[in-house]
Amino acid sequence: MQRMPFFAGLAAGVLVGAVLSVWLVLPDQRAAKSGFVFDASVEEVWDVFTDPASQASWRADVVRVEMVRDNGWRQWIEYPQRGPAIQFTETRVERLKTYALDMTAENAFTGKYQAVFEARDDNTTLGVFTETVTLQGFMPKLMSYLFVNQREFTRTYCLNAQAEIERRRDAAP
Repeated sequence: MQRMPFFAGLAAGVLVGAVLSVWLVLPDQRAAKSGFVFDASVEEVWDVFTDPASQASWRADVVRVEMVRDNGWRQWIEYPQRGPAIQFTETRVERLKTYALDMTAENAFTGKYQAVFEARDDNTTLGVFTETVTLQGFMPKLMSYLFVNQREFTRTYCLNAQAEIERRRDAAP
């Protein structure tokens, strides 16, 4: 019977050591850059990407979007299906070229997002997306590394945006 507390203590020590090791080894900052070619004009792509209020209607991972400020630099809060609410603030808007945002999820992460668009001769648009997040705290770091694939998230976002572009085309008079 005296061995039981020893093994419980040993197991707890190993667990704490493993958690601390993970905490020290995993970087606080994550970054991803990826590209996507849209079968659409740069104007169509721009209109979808710079319309945050509509995203809850075409993104399955977003419950709702609350516009906070719409004068000067726009600001909004996105409420995802899972995870914390994320506040976005525009930081650079160069029409049909660059769209940059700061983002914050309280007690989870802060970050920067940039989309750069290039119109191509065949009426397609190349989008290059860069996202850098700084994780805050052990659980956000662990959850991010276990469950968030930034490149796959961007790919899904772009596929949903392409579908929304096509929906808007079909709805146009």
